[in-house]
Amino acid sequence: MAVSCTASSPARPSRRESRIAAAILLFLALIAAAVLREQSRPHPAVENFLHARALAVGTRGPAAAGRFALPEGTFALSPPERFDRDSLSEKINGKAELYLAAGFVRLDCWRLGLAGAEDSWIEVFVYEMGSFENAFSVFSAQRRADAVGLELTEFAYAAENAFFFVHGTRYIELIASGAGEPFTRAMEAIGRRLIAERPALQAALTERDLFPSEGLVADSIRRIAADAFGLAGLDRVYSASYRTDGGEAVVFFTRRDHPDQAAALARSYLEMLRAFGAAVAPAEGMDGAFRVEVLDTFEVVFTRAEFFAGTREATDSGLALELARRLEKRLEEAGHALR
Repeated sequence: MAVSCTASSPARPSRRESRIAAAILLFLALIAAAVLREQSRPHPAVENFLHARALAVGTRGPAAAGRFALPEGTFALSPPERFDRDSLSEKINGKAELYLAAGFVRLDCWRLGLAGAEDSWIEVFVYEMGSFENAFSVFSAQRRADAVGLELTEFAYAAENAFFFVHGTRYIELIASGAGEPFTRAMEAIGRRLIAERPALQAALTERDLFPSEGLVADSIRRIAADAFGLAGLDRVYSASYRTDGGEAVVFFTRRDHPDQAAALARSYLEMLRAFGAAVAPAEGMDGAFRVEVLDTFEVVFTRAEFFAGTREATDSGLALELARRLEKRLEEAGHALR
């Protein structure tokens, strides 16, 4: 018997089945792309190893990005560390607010060993502050009483077992485990290497030219980044100490964008002092200025154009007024604070 066989054509997939298949293929393609991307990205542990290795051998390039080639006689004791605004307190608990208020961006730090000196180390702290003014704020705020000037940069000093200096937008600290010539020599070499590997224009502290020169205590100029003298909102204040035959005092000023802002700050400052029991009255012989007596010290505050300025902590009322007049004259000589 002959049997007839007819080949039947396969059933075509439905539109729903086609859409499901396409979705599965797209999903698999996305997974493959993610895997390839992750394979091309070094693991954090690998990055730390590469950074430490680059630091130890003094190389340049991507693995040493943000680091520096170590001077002869030093070597890395640990991988580099980086801290941002959220994690800074993990490294310098108790001091973070000073840096944050001054515009802190990030901290890079390393611990370096000294060849031939077992258990000796130098810790390097490089604070990126975003501007020269911000870097100078923390530099001046933390200046030690035993500071000795250094020639590394215009703003640099040594104190026992440490170097501190400003370079461009960075504030840098080098802290050694001991004191003495080997540490000093190594810190100077490290400092010069940091400066050479990141050239920066020499920033000018033009505000220091506004301070009267007579009686000015050398290296006493400071920039207070925020909440100066306990007043919220009083920021970007420059101050300096004065020592004269009549006693000691502090001279200060801050420049705002508009005279109205300077006047508002002056009102807020006087209101704060009154709230603490200070006696406030017009200063004789100086238009628009106020004489303040608080806790056996004297102040004279005034505004001129966009400046809020004055004297504080004077041991004598006459000295407070005299220094305020000198500051007013200096501002006018410099072309500022015209009435």
